[in-house]
Amino acid sequence: MSKLPPMATDAVHPQYRRYQYGATISDFINSSSESILGELTKGSSFDVDITQRNAWMVEIEVLRSQLSTLDGSVYFEFVIPRMGKRADVILVVKSCIFVIEFKVGSSVFDQYAIDQAEDYALDLANFHSESHNKTLIPVLIATDARLSRNFFTDEGLCTPKCVKPSDLSNLIEDCISRSEQMEIKSEEWEVGRYSPTPTIIEAARALFEGQRVEEITRSDS
Repeated sequence: MSKLPPMATDAVHPQYRRYQYGATISDFINSSSESILGELTKGSSFDVDITQRNAWMVEIEVLRSQLSTLDGSVYFEFVIPRMGKRADVILVVKSCIFVIEFKVGSSVFDQYAIDQAEDYALDLANFHSESHNKTLIPVLIATDARLSRNFFTDEGLCTPKCVKPSDLSNLIEDCISRSEQMEIKSEEWEVGRYSPTPTIIEAARALFEGQRVEEITRSDS
């Protein structure tokens, strides 16, 4: 996750990308780790140190090992404009959107990181047009964890999943098998309009569904 300057609105420009690297899963698998790292580094809005490069390499290798049997799209460093941050990775697979936060070198599922992944998913669900009414799954991957903490609910916004790297593919397969929504078109999803100000109906729905509304009720909303 990387901080960004805050942005108030997001009218999509044809040349504007919300991510530093994006590709179909097939193209991602067939690309070298070095070329993917090169695109991430080239597209970075901040100075890339060795720690960040190493973290990206771990993320790339984890995903390469876990996504080989899946079709969809993968996005690294996806901008969450209203929060002024980037989600580590977003996967669009079938009818599900997986919002993934990596903690490289960690063996525990820190509550702050769990909340971070969940907040990104909530933000997309409420303010990103192509994520409305979609199944979003927040995922925390602790790369050194020995056990996963997985469970699934039928709500559009699912309870955060805490997984070790080797369980990611099983989690994805389980989630997409349970989803009854239509398949998401990645090319439409990635250019969806981002509107940080919710309508009255959206804000009320978030409140009554028991979602976090602290950010929605702030003055910038």
